Amino acid sequence: MSGFSPDWLLLREPADHAARAGNVADAVTAQFAARGDITVLDLGCGAGSNLRGTYQLLPKHQSWHMVDYDPLLLESARDQLIRWADEVIAAPAGNQSLTLIKGERTINVHLVAADLAKGMEEVVPDKVDLITAAAFLDLCSQSWIDGFTAAIAKRGVAVFTPLIYDGRDRFDPPHPDDYDMLAAFHKDMLRDKGFGPAIGPKAAEVFGNALQKAGYRVLLGDSPWELDVSDTLAIALAQGFAEAVTAGSEIDNDVIERWLDYRLEHGTWKVGHTDVFAVRRRG
Repeated sequence: MSGFSPDWLLLREPADHAARAGNVADAVTAQFAARGDITVLDLGCGAGSNLRGTYQLLPKHQSWHMVDYDPLLLESARDQLIRWADEVIAAPAGNQSLTLIKGERTINVHLVAADLAKGMEEVVPDKVDLITAAAFLDLCSQSWIDGFTAAIAKRGVAVFTPLIYDGRDRFDPPHPDDYDMLAAFHKDMLRDKGFGPAIGPKAAEVFGNALQKAGYRVLLGDSPWELDVSDTLAIALAQGFAEAVTAGSEIDNDVIERWLDYRLEHGTWKVGHTDVFAVRRRG
């Protein structure tokens, strides 16, 4: 899988947490409200942002199995979680397990290095109540999502996938080249990221439909980033956006540079994401 740097993941974390869809978050909380404990499988965990953005929705005693292919990201996740916790009960040197206290919650963490492109069977704990993957499915192929859906349905487990990029970007004020730049970026997103040709902005719709066919009740919610031109994240995003278009399209470099200069100086950028939560239908 194509990697992401810890610096980028930490830069986007505040925007990710602020963007979470309230209706979906409420449904996750309601689903597990009667429980005293929960076991979570977090796929493509990166630097641990999904745990930090989700733990408050879940019961007081949590066990997280956090999976990523990149050892650098797993090391960053361990370091960041230790810094984030109110208290660290156990963090043995060289060990990939942690026990943390955050507010009223006790969180056991198990960091697992695995290549999810080869399947997820080997990383699923014997008991799992919730499978989650944040900002991940738009990187995956149709076939991988089909296999993921089949693995979820086999277990009848709930699934929560926040922050799937959906392509519904809005710029204010608009620029004449916004449409062409966005279309070129979406085309570039379809490159193989290690899971086959990526499905990109259609991922939330495709995944939701697959879950419904597998017998799940599916709830969607909008979770856009709301960025101002002065935000460090907006600057980094615009620059990365332009680099991707330069590498993967036939748009003239002068057009790309003109668009980038404008975006770095003007207005706001709404970056579209969708949160998905689904549970098995009864009966």
